[in-house]
Amino acid sequence: MRGRHRELRFGFVATLALVAVAAWPAAGGGAKIPKIPHLPKVPKFTAYPVTVDAAGFVDFEWTWDDRQDCIPSYAKTVTEELSFEFGKPVRTEVNIVGGAVTMPFATGGKAKLKAKASGFHEKNYCPPTPLEPPEEAPECETLTGKLGATLTPEVDEASEGGLVPLGQGVLISFIRKGGGMEPPSCMKNRPNLNPVQKKKGVIVETTAPLGPLTVPLTTDTKFWSLKPGGRISRTIKIGGGCDNATAKASRLSSYITRCTISGHVVVVIKRLK
Repeated sequence: MRGRHRELRFGFVATLALVAVAAWPAAGGGAKIPKIPHLPKVPKFTAYPVTVDAAGFVDFEWTWDDRQDCIPSYAKTVTEELSFEFGKPVRTEVNIVGGAVTMPFATGGKAKLKAKASGFHEKNYCPPTPLEPPEEAPECETLTGKLGATLTPEVDEASEGGLVPLGQGVLISFIRKGGGMEPPSCMKNRPNLNPVQKKKGVIVETTAPLGPLTVPLTTDTKFWSLKPGGRISRTIKIGGGCDNATAKASRLSSYITRCTISGHVVVVIKRLK
């Protein structure tokens, strides 16, 4: 019996050995390694210190006039003058990930909004209809705070069927930090500005402390190629009316009888190292 058991054990071990040899890859054949799924390409990244200097102004004038005989109504013209400057370069840092250029807020200098109202006239009911309380006369103020500036990527419209641009656009935004808001009587019935490049992230605002005023600066390729000691200098002009759309109905109230804007912004960004 013992001899019989040894034969069975030997036969079982031999069978396992044959299975193992058959499973082992043939010499020179090489083991088959499963394919690794394609990994997404890691975008390029860089960061470097810069100084930012900027100065500019935006003048916005608008007139509201809904006057009608024997109906409570009024007219006024408001002029807003926004001016800002750093006075001296402010140090910060530029970060670039792929085509997206960003920059933390650089803060300093001064941003001032000087608003004034003129041409205020009102009408009321005619006798014997009792008069309505008179319209509140507009009161406008001069507001002053610090200037803040930051860089952000332009909104990419390629996904909407547009042509892919040569380089991602870069926007620069300016805000007024502090100083408060204009009184409601000054800003009542104020039209909303509608920039042509609104879909790309352009915003034209003068009154709110955190506006912002956001305008095109350049493309990311300029920042990628900027060498230590190099500068990016740009002058941005702002002009036109409140609603520059010509292929669709105007969004402005028919009671806005005048609405013009003009401005000039100068920006210098210097790479330190």
